[in-house]
Amino acid sequence: MLTSNFDRNDTGAWLTLNAVIDGWKYGFTNFLGGELKKDSNGGTLNGPITYLNTGKGILFIPSRFGVFFN
Repeated sequence: MLTSNFDRNDTGAWLTLNAVIDGWKYGFTNFLGGELKKDSNGGTLNGPITYLNTGKGILFIPSRFGVFFN
């Protein structure tokens, strides 16, 4: 029985657009973000982060905007 979870990440991973491939820089900046769901008083919810009015997207990255090795 395995006792460790090798792919667990409790803190998430935040990347700036300077640290990602060009395809992400051009693609994700054109996605809509939605609205953060708030409680009845307008404050943040004490629970899972939920966004309203979001959409779905597919990001196709041409090879010239992919990974570049020098």
